Amino acid sequence: MVGTITDVNCTAAPQIQMTLKAQTIVMHLRSGDFSQVAIESAGANSAAKKPGCAALRGRNARVSYQLVPGKEWDGELVSIEFRNNP
Repeated sequence: MVGTITDVNCTAAPQIQMTLKAQTIVMHLRSGDFSQVAIESAGANSAAKKPGCAALRGRNARVSYQLVPGKEWDGELVSIEFRNNP
């Protein structure tokens, strides 16, 4: 899903929770260990340096996730590909 990361919560690190918004769709995503989430920049041949938690907010990204039924969040983060530079 491609959208804007509108909110990020890393207070329980290494866990991360984020909100991704694409037009009228809002997804609440999480990862139990942010270090396991693949991070890439569009057009780059190699993985990008992993940004800090606060640097994610406001970024446009293609986010891959696996849906998770019965939880407080919609899915588990798999990868983030930034579509723009900070």
